[in-house]
Amino acid sequence: MNSLSAARRKLSGSVRAAVVHNGNQGARAFSSSSMTVDNPFTGEVCAEIPLLSSEEVKGLSVKSKSVQKEWSKVPLEKRLEVCRSFMQYFLDNKETVATEISNQMGKPLSQAIGEISGLEERCSAFIDLAPKALEDIVLDESADRVGVFERTIRR
Repeated sequence: MNSLSAARRKLSGSVRAAVVHNGNQGARAFSSSSMTVDNPFTGEVCAEIPLLSSEEVKGLSVKSKSVQKEWSKVPLEKRLEVCRSFMQYFLDNKETVATEISNQMGKPLSQAIGEISGLEERCSAFIDLAPKALEDIVLDESADRVGVFERTIRR
């Protein structure tokens, strides 16, 4: 008997949704109030995550729209600083984060540490690309409209 079959049998009657098994990602059991994350290598539960109600999700969605408007007013250099801090947290806590990745995905620790290195490379690339990618685009003026106004696409 495989670990998925054993996990399915362990599920209590309070679990209303299905156990999802996706390749080697481990079983996920959902109840009306939480989700468990199993280590696919050992079958042990490594986390139980509380689920939000529909109302809570809608509230967070509305709040995120207003927060995004405020975030867009923050100068780009400050936003990049926040992104660098985010990346630095993962580098400073590489072993801890890699252990969590390993537990949740069943991945060897050495490969999980590689995930953090990949994150650093991607974050650094996006941080470096951001100033050019987010700069305003000034549209060319036709010869008869020069000096009348400047058309700009603000990003």
